[in-house]
Amino acid sequence: MTSLSCNAEQGVRSPFATVSTLPAGCTMKNAGAHVCFTPSGRFVYGSNRGHVSLVIFAVDAGTGALQLVGHEQRGPMAWPRDFAIDATGRCLLVASQYNNSIALFRCDAGTGMLELLSTTAMPPGPAFVGVLPVAT
Repeated sequence: MTSLSCNAEQGVRSPFATVSTLPAGCTMKNAGAHVCFTPSGRFVYGSNRGHVSLVIFAVDAGTGALQLVGHEQRGPMAWPRDFAIDATGRCLLVASQYNNSIALFRCDAGTGMLELLSTTAMPPGPAFVGVLPVAT
């Protein structure tokens, strides 16, 4: 995962850091699929297809540097393709393309870690999941 700085006046983006989305020592073939920040900007998540996980990074508010928090592999994830975080930052949904399910996780606002709440079977090959705010 590569972090970029942005000079809005000049319209220039420059990479300043790249960190692996895999655990230390892991050399398996892997492909990232999606990246998403929490609404607070404190955490960023990325899906790993190959390692079959979501990587969790804390974001340094001053520098933008990423610090590895951990990897989430619980639930029936198989090729986590897309995921979405709700507007409150409390829930994360993952579309698991190869096992035909959507997993619902609770996001810990303090640590960024995820807690599996439920899974729902879906038609074959879900490749997108979104969250629509509904007025109550």
